[in-house]
Amino acid sequence: MTRHQKIACTFLLFIFTFVSVAQEKQKYLDQRQLDAVADQLIANFERLDAISIDVRDRSRSVKWDTYKNWLRTSISQARNWTDFVLAIDSFHYGITNLHSYVEVAKEIRTLSPKGRPSWPAIPLGYTYPQLSFFDTQTDKSIMSLNGRPIADIFEKFVNYYCNDLHQQGCLNRFTKYIVKGYRFAESQKQITVGYIDGSEKLFDKHSSSIASKPSSKGCEKYRNILDLKLIFQGAQSCLFRYKKDYLLKILEFDNWGNKFDDFYCSKPFEVGMCTDINSINAIINKTPAANLLIDLQNNGGGSENTPWVAALTANGFVDNLVEYKNIGEISQTSIRQAMFYGSDYAEDWFAQLKENQKENNFLPARGDFCRGSNTCLPTLIKSNPNHIKFNRLVLITNSRCVSSCDDLIWRLKAFSNAKVVGQMPSTDGTYARLMVYVILMSDGEIASIISGEGLQQDFSQGQLLFEYRVPVTRTVSLNGIRLEGNTNVLDIEFDVNKSNYLSIEEDNIKRALQLVSSK
Repeated sequence: MTRHQKIACTFLLFIFTFVSVAQEKQKYLDQRQLDAVADQLIANFERLDAISIDVRDRSRSVKWDTYKNWLRTSISQARNWTDFVLAIDSFHYGITNLHSYVEVAKEIRTLSPKGRPSWPAIPLGYTYPQLSFFDTQTDKSIMSLNGRPIADIFEKFVNYYCNDLHQQGCLNRFTKYIVKGYRFAESQKQITVGYIDGSEKLFDKHSSSIASKPSSKGCEKYRNILDLKLIFQGAQSCLFRYKKDYLLKILEFDNWGNKFDDFYCSKPFEVGMCTDINSINAIINKTPAANLLIDLQNNGGGSENTPWVAALTANGFVDNLVEYKNIGEISQTSIRQAMFYGSDYAEDWFAQLKENQKENNFLPARGDFCRGSNTCLPTLIKSNPNHIKFNRLVLITNSRCVSSCDDLIWRLKAFSNAKVVGQMPSTDGTYARLMVYVILMSDGEIASIISGEGLQQDFSQGQLLFEYRVPVTRTVSLNGIRLEGNTNVLDIEFDVNKSNYLSIEEDNIKRALQLVSSK
C-alpha cells in the first residue's frame, strides 16, 4: 500500500469513526429513560430542597404538586433533543430560588440547535403596586399581545418561568424578556400590541430593536441626584453628603482585605470592604447626629457581610441563622464539609447534636458563619467598638438586592432598628446548596449523583445529561420565622409609575432623602 493510499484509508477511517460517534450521540432517550429522568429529578428535588417548594406554595397560584405534574409531562412527552432541552431549561426558570440553577450538558445542548423560541422586541414597562403595563415609547397602556390579555401572559410567566420570590421581581424579569424578545411561548415573527384606547401596533423581528432600561452599579450617576456631594469613593462603596445627612451606596460585598476572623476591621492589609468601612466611619463619626441612608439597590450580594453589620450596630447582633434540612447526605463527611463551607466549628456543632435533635425534618438553627461562638450557637456578638454613629438608619432597596444584601437588611432591621424603603428586596438568602448530576449510563440506565459544591465528579461511565443546584438551608429569625419570601421586611413601598419607571432607582433615592429630611 502506497503512502497516499494509507493516508486515504486513514482519512476514510476517521470519517467513518466521526459519523459513527455522531450517530451514537444523536440517539435519543426512549420512553423508559425519559420517565426515569422525570422521576429522579422530581424525587431528589423534593427530598433535598429546603425552601423553594415552600416559597412556591406561599407565593404562586400554581402550587408545587401542580407544577411538578406539568414538569413531569413536559419531560416524558419530549420527542427529541430540542424538546428535552426546553423541558429541562423550563425547570431552571421554574425554581423559586435565585441561588439554584439547572444546566443542560454542553454535549446534549449541541444536539438542540434551535434554542428557545422568541418574539419581536416590544417597549414594555409596568406600574406597581397598581399593576398595569404600558408602552415606554408612547406611555399608552397595553392590554393585549396578539389578542391575548397581557395580564394572563404575565400570570403564566410568574407561575412557570420566574425564579424571583415576589411579584415585583417577576415584573422586572418579565419586562426585560419582553423588551429583548419574549422566550416563553410559541415563536412569533410578528406581535400585535393592543392598547387601552382600542388602537393597535405591529412589531416584527426586522423593525423592532428596543434599548434596554438603563442600569448602573457605579457611583458617578448619583452626582446629579438632588444636591448630592461625593465625599468618598472606595473599592466597594461610596459616600455622599445631602444637607446634614449621609447617603452610603454599597455596590457589592467582596474581599474584606482583612483577616477572616477579624470582622472589626482592626488591621486591613489591602484595599477592600474593611478599608471602605474604616474610611466611612472616620467621616460620618465627625457628625454622629446625622441620618444615614444606605442604598442597596442592585446589590447582588457576594461575600459574608459581617464587618458591615458589626459597624452599623451599636448594641450587638447575632450571626445569620440557618436551618439545615435533615437529609441523609449530611452524614457523608465530604458532602457535609462542602455544605458547611469547610468550617471546623460547624463540624463540632454537628458532632455535638443529640440524637433527638436529628429526628426532625430540619436541624436546630445555627449561625451560618459560626461568628461569636465556636459552637455556632445564636449568641449575641458585640458590635464594633468603633461603630458608625447616626441618628436614624434608612435602607433603600429593590428586587435586585439579593443574598448577602438580603442578610444585611434582615440583620440591620433586627439589630439597628433600620427602616426599609423602596421596592421589595428578593428575600433570598439561601447559602448552602447541593449539586445533583443526572447521567445516562453506558448500560442505558439513568442515574443521579448527589454531591457537594466544588467536589470533582467522574462521568466516564456515562453521558452527563444535566446538573442542578438545590438549596439545603433556610434562613430564620431569632423567633424561628422563615425569612425567604417573607414580605414583612419592607416598611414603606415606593410606587412604580409611568413617569418614574425608566429612572426608578434614582427616584427611590430622591424620595428616601426627602422622607428623612422632612422629619
